[in-house]
Amino acid sequence: MAIDMSQFHQTFFEESLEGLAEMEAQLLGIEAGISGDDHSSLFEADRESLNTIFRAVHSIKGGSSTFGFTQVAEFSHVLETLLDDLREGKCEKSRALVSVLLRSVDTLRDLLQGAQDGADIMQSVVTSMVNELKEFQATDLAAQHTAKNTKTVSGDLAGWDIEFRPHANIFLTGNDPLRIVRALADIGKVSVEVDVSAAPSWDKYSPEESFLSWKLRLDGNISEQQVQDIFMWVIDDCDIKLSPIRKKVKSVAAASKPDMSQPKEDDRRQGDRRQTDRREGQLASQSIRVSIPKIDEMVDLVGELVITQTMLNRFHGNLQQQDLPLLFDSLSQLERNTRELQESVMRIRMLPVSFAFNRLPRAVRDLSQQLGKEVDLKIVGEQTELDKTVIERISDPLMHLVRNCVDHGIESPEQRRAAGKPELSIVRVEAFQKGGNVVIEIEDDGHGINRDKVLKKAIERNLVEADANLSPEDIDELVFLPGFSTADKVTGVSGRGVGMDVVRSNIRALGGSAELKSVPGKGTRFTLRLPLTLAIMDGLSVSVGQQTYILPLLSVAESVCLTANQVSRPGGGSELFSYQGGYLPLLRLHELFNIPHRFSEITEGIVVVVDVDGRQAGIFVDELVGQQQVVVKSLETHYKKVPGIATATILGDGEVALILDISTLARMAHESSEESAESVRA
Repeated sequence: MAIDMSQFHQTFFEESLEGLAEMEAQLLGIEAGISGDDHSSLFEADRESLNTIFRAVHSIKGGSSTFGFTQVAEFSHVLETLLDDLREGKCEKSRALVSVLLRSVDTLRDLLQGAQDGADIMQSVVTSMVNELKEFQATDLAAQHTAKNTKTVSGDLAGWDIEFRPHANIFLTGNDPLRIVRALADIGKVSVEVDVSAAPSWDKYSPEESFLSWKLRLDGNISEQQVQDIFMWVIDDCDIKLSPIRKKVKSVAAASKPDMSQPKEDDRRQGDRRQTDRREGQLASQSIRVSIPKIDEMVDLVGELVITQTMLNRFHGNLQQQDLPLLFDSLSQLERNTRELQESVMRIRMLPVSFAFNRLPRAVRDLSQQLGKEVDLKIVGEQTELDKTVIERISDPLMHLVRNCVDHGIESPEQRRAAGKPELSIVRVEAFQKGGNVVIEIEDDGHGINRDKVLKKAIERNLVEADANLSPEDIDELVFLPGFSTADKVTGVSGRGVGMDVVRSNIRALGGSAELKSVPGKGTRFTLRLPLTLAIMDGLSVSVGQQTYILPLLSVAESVCLTANQVSRPGGGSELFSYQGGYLPLLRLHELFNIPHRFSEITEGIVVVVDVDGRQAGIFVDELVGQQQVVVKSLETHYKKVPGIATATILGDGEVALILDISTLARMAHESSEESAESVRA
């Protein structure tokens, strides 16, 4: 009987992508230890690293050959040959070689994901990479590599025809296609033709998705590298086809860099694979590797449940008065077993946050080299565990924040020397558990936020009034406004004005918060607070009339009873109440949702003080019901989005309780108080 080999494919892909992640980490470690011109001793000291890299490639080669993934096997063979020569000292050992090996990891990852999706990667890309690998097997490699990377602009080049088709989710990754188009005008004359054929009808249009594409003609004697630099940071979020325009002769394909063009429509799937930004395949996997002890623990708990069920079955149809104490004991045991089983199942979904962190070293390395900065990334607490779904959804926000630190926060070596700082800058990423949540801090030792420049840019963009009296903390918060950017020039790294607001929105969508603290001349720290899981949350139950609402405990600071003289309504506007030496806006839930209530007097009800993203507000309710864990249920499948409502849950009595969107409520309260203040000033 023939064996269906496809049942082993998923395991092969997961193990191969894990091997590539380890290979990339080892190469970055080797490169970090290279100093000066003598690289041979470093490679000898890292012989075990070379063996680890070789074993990873050898395993991929063997598995791909077994399963019939020819493209993967052929490329792996070429890479394995070079690594074998490197281990035996037959080829030059240099930074340039490490860079080529890192790019080969990218190519091999694309090949694996292409095999998984059933689509072939462009052969021109593979051929170009193979040629680079083979060149390092030659004798005079250093000279050849230098000559190969010296790019000149051909005299017969008249310009470029560019087909630019952004993916629908390009805005969610912090990119703006229009700004990319405008950036081309900085290097040449641009003619634009817009394709709106993919745009849906207005009733189905989503402002968070991109439906347009462009056909561009860029005139000028401009090198391919200049064009690639413009599209560098959107290459994972779009499909691009570059075609040179020659004056007299046809173009000769350059092999020095991978071609960005897509030869046919079927190759658009390659762009969909790349949008993960070199994300490790296990994050996109539909499976989780679970340790044997976790499985054993769950099996034991199921056994306890069976025993408890047997104990309860004895009372079926034959319950006597004297059996009540034993019945109550069995029910308590059932509750305990159920809670432990729930916790055990949730632990199975928990993964180390390193699954999100392991993308960062490569990104920092590439970006720092591009910007000419010296950056050392330090990662702490990578074994802190988070729910798999949370990890998948914080990967892009984390990447954006770290890139922001390197691009905007870190100074150039010259500026650091002038400021009396070491040329080597530090970006620190740390994760730790605090209470029932996980905190991730991203911190740099750069120049901090230039508040004068931030305020000036915000006024120029009409994001704040020219006469606004803002505190330093309020100015820092401006960077989270949609459309805000301090970049003087749009580049492939920054200046798009889309990003930080999306980062905060994505974190809020997870039920978390994002805060910013900056010290001029010292650096900036971003603090992300995240729930351990999205399936279950700790909540505070409150009641308004006959309705019960849940407030995420992560955002609850405290509950207070107020006196009448603590509440004021300046100029007849929104209510404020005194709290810890200041005043906070007060939001009454029964007025917001227009529902019946029991108490109107401030002295009769309870005010719950909430804190999200450093912004506090008070929510007035009739009474507190208690603290409990709730199972989160989505509403958007059946209902449209309601401001102030996030999700829902089912209570013990079978009733549905709505879970409040604290960030939206806090924003509504502050906007109402600011409008009242404006009317008073007017």
